[in-house]
Amino acid sequence: MAEAAGSTPPCNVEVLGKMLLELTKGETDNGAKANEFIDAGANLNTLDENRNTALMWAVAKCHANIFDKLIAAKADINHQNKFGVTSLMSAAGNGHKNAAIKLIDAGADINLRDEYGGTALMFAACYGHDSIVGKLSDAGAEVNHKDGGGRTARCLAMGSQQTSGN
Repeated sequence: MAEAAGSTPPCNVEVLGKMLLELTKGETDNGAKANEFIDAGANLNTLDENRNTALMWAVAKCHANIFDKLIAAKADINHQNKFGVTSLMSAAGNGHKNAAIKLIDAGADINLRDEYGGTALMFAACYGHDSIVGKLSDAGAEVNHKDGGGRTARCLAMGSQQTSGN
């Protein structure tokens, strides 16, 4: 049976996963190509050298189309890279409100901690992303949790205001 022009040939799920990961690390938000890899059975949770997944890269690169495809395909929303950082922490710290909301709505664990004890709430507070702080608080984030340095999200937010002049 002949393949349709432009379609992804049958391939090993791990190879497809690596192709999806590399696509997501690129500069173009190619949701259609990502969908081809996903539909062909790509491993959605293939890891790079720092244990980042395609979902983590989609958040970091603001690839909304790829991000939406990965969420719909049930990529691991709670995966932690080698530093303990999750997609939600990245979205919160970088001010990607839509991604943060979609991750929360998809059931991301809002209280996971990175290797220093930081949470998504702390990432958002530290960088002054008040609307994300509000969403995380409303979703039940632990507001009094202390990181490895004994700081709470409120303490980090106050430091953010002092350095930004707010």
